Amino acid sequence: MRLASLGDRIDDFLAFDGRLSRLAFWRCWLSVQVFGVLGWTLSIVATIEGGALGALFLVPTIMLYAIALASCLVRRLHDRGRSGWQLIPIVGGPLAARVAAEPLLHSATPILACIGAGLAFATVVANLWAMSEIGIQDGAPQPS
Repeated sequence: MRLASLGDRIDDFLAFDGRLSRLAFWRCWLSVQVFGVLGWTLSIVATIEGGALGALFLVPTIMLYAIALASCLVRRLHDRGRSGWQLIPIVGGPLAARVAAEPLLHSATPILACIGAGLAFATVVANLWAMSEIGIQDGAPQPS
């Protein structure tokens, strides 16, 4: 058994083709989250030490984090027998609802505040559904 080179391991996190089983998805997701926390921490330290120049470290960190996370999610959707393009409404829908809910939650008008609360609750429900759909449900049978 040969150990994969660092380049091969990095490519695993940036590829959008193929499938990820449920266990492989959770391993990938956890690795990406650890990378995100470490990258964010290093970016904060670089910003404190280097000022605005140090903040430039944050941009590639966020981009790599977003690409790696999208890669994990798309490959898991492939394993579920779904198109990777379905990631757009799965992520974009709750995000748009949350952005729309934020100003409404702070409205002085009670009906608008209730609508904002309803939208915020809808984002929780949508995120729970997405977690179930992507991370908990079995994968589709692989075509022979």
